[in-house]
Amino acid sequence: MKTAQRNSTISLIVFGFLICSGGIAASTAYGKSLDFHIKNDTFARNIEHTKIDAINEGQTFIGNILAPYLSYRIKSGMTIEAGALLNIPFGEDDRVDTVDPIIALHYEFMPGMKITAGTLDRNHPLLDAIFNNDILQYSDPIEQGFQFQIQKKHWRTDTWIDWRERELPTRREKFNVGNYTQFRLMGFMAESQLYWNHLGGQSNSGGGADNNLAYSIGGGYSFAPKDMNESLNFFDTLGFSVHYVKVKDEPSGELPVSKEGGVLTRFFARVWDVDLHFLFWEGGGPQFLTDRGDPLYKADDYQEFGVQKTFWLADDVGLTAGFKGQYVEGNFVHENLVSVKWHVDFPILPDYVRNLSKTLPYRDRPAARN
Repeated sequence: MKTAQRNSTISLIVFGFLICSGGIAASTAYGKSLDFHIKNDTFARNIEHTKIDAINEGQTFIGNILAPYLSYRIKSGMTIEAGALLNIPFGEDDRVDTVDPIIALHYEFMPGMKITAGTLDRNHPLLDAIFNNDILQYSDPIEQGFQFQIQKKHWRTDTWIDWRERELPTRREKFNVGNYTQFRLMGFMAESQLYWNHLGGQSNSGGGADNNLAYSIGGGYSFAPKDMNESLNFFDTLGFSVHYVKVKDEPSGELPVSKEGGVLTRFFARVWDVDLHFLFWEGGGPQFLTDRGDPLYKADDYQEFGVQKTFWLADDVGLTAGFKGQYVEGNFVHENLVSVKWHVDFPILPDYVRNLSKTLPYRDRPAARN
């Protein structure tokens, strides 16, 4: 039954993909651009968390995430994307574990300010204590909803709502709301982070409402040593940040509300294109219950050092190797990563589109747009 449902989903996405490409191709007769993209990530992440079962259990993610999609530029700053994301774990009978549609409208209405409706940019710059992207990029690699982003020299914002499950008579709705805002000036930065997870609804029999709220405030400083001395051209970045992190969990029923917080200090550097970091956490505890955060922050304190480097094998092909060593409750544990990412894109029938546009009668051509 599961396989039949998956095949039906794949067929539906492929059909929609072909219809969308046909309709968009017709529109390119008016000089609009149409491109085909393929993004792929072949990965192996091993989480070797032994002897800390009360905090977390180890697991291994190995597989392939493939995203073929079309992008259609309607006008300057406005693009439509349509395609599919395929999560393909290695070592399972079914080669495709999940298939999710990619359907999005991106509108940059002002330089550096963009609205997205549909499939979101899920690389949210939140702390792992709040949003554990190291794992979520494999277990839940796609988000759907609405997003507002600002990317300026001194100001960065990411605000979104991800609708994970709609409400049914026997199931509660589930969605997440997040915000990241950072201000930066002369190497100093101040930022706030918020992530709210809601499980509830109004007309279902699935129970009451669960709310999990995690937020953080922090600041830091970074600079580029290579800008101070030409002999340090290998030393890209050096800096630190300090964050106070708080979690409030409100379960439904008669379970008690829990609150917990802690302080996270992080030192980071980029030397010879190698990313290094040292992390110190104090606080946490069993009541540090986040819906999608890293479970290691339930430890009263832990330390971590990490190293990661990307080797560019070609312009759009990168091999990333990483290691994290973690000292948790008197035990040394670690995480390892190997990832090969590649991205190809190319226009569809550019000469045909250009020639067809020239042959249109003047009265049939669309009005000029910016």
